[in-house]
Amino acid sequence: MVDESDLDKVLRESIEIYNRYRAPEAVVEILGVDRGIMIAKFSGHFCVTCGVIDWIEDYIYILKDLGVDAHIAKVEYFTEDNYVLVKIRIDDIKSVDIQSPS
Repeated sequence: MVDESDLDKVLRESIEIYNRYRAPEAVVEILGVDRGIMIAKFSGHFCVTCGVIDWIEDYIYILKDLGVDAHIAKVEYFTEDNYVLVKIRIDDIKSVDIQSPS
């Protein structure tokens, strides 16, 4: 069972980490979370049709480093608008201590 309060903290931290190192080439934004499925929007200056899965997997690795058992469930490509929507399945979250920035 995923604790929503812990998940919210981890998702905010994961977005901050991802965007800090990958923007403006790739930017992630969480559109919503419902029943263990997160919808994430990836946009930026990347080629939507070639290599975008690497940008998505980078985000999954960040989630895993923060204690979230997450897996890509579905990827929808919007090539004309240069973004992808990704459904990410969240199976579990380990208790982690997220430090607030000083």
